[in-house]
Amino acid sequence: SHLMLRGIQDALYKESGIETGLDDLILSSGGWNHTEAEKFIDNWLGEDDDTELLICGNDNLALGAVNALQKNGLKVGSDIHVLGGRNTNLGTMVRPEISSVDYHYPELVKLAVQQLVRRIEGDKSLPLTMKINGHLVERDSTG
Repeated sequence: SHLMLRGIQDALYKESGIETGLDDLILSSGGWNHTEAEKFIDNWLGEDDDTELLICGNDNLALGAVNALQKNGLKVGSDIHVLGGRNTNLGTMVRPEISSVDYHYPELVKLAVQQLVRRIEGDKSLPLTMKINGHLVERDSTG
């Protein structure tokens, strides 16, 4: 979504000083596993594109992207940068290790459960709006 891209854009700037327009970011809205990501990348590589940064919605997608990019002869971290999301252990189980945006899911889940309990107890106030700032965990896939 647009808000997710904006969050990624903000995290990139905050952590590394990289400024990028939303048009420069690519987010696959296909399946949410590495196999679907590999298929997406294989099709995408057939297009004439000079993209330098591939942003994936989660680390599982980033894993598939790295596999497909390497299979097609690209050097992840130099020819193209790959960024995952959620900062799971998958990012450190491959080479190059995948940079990721940590969205602080435990904090988000805690706040969501607290809000749900308030609703169950009869709170009729407007829905809670939360902004949780992610941070960039930089590894080899972004050079």
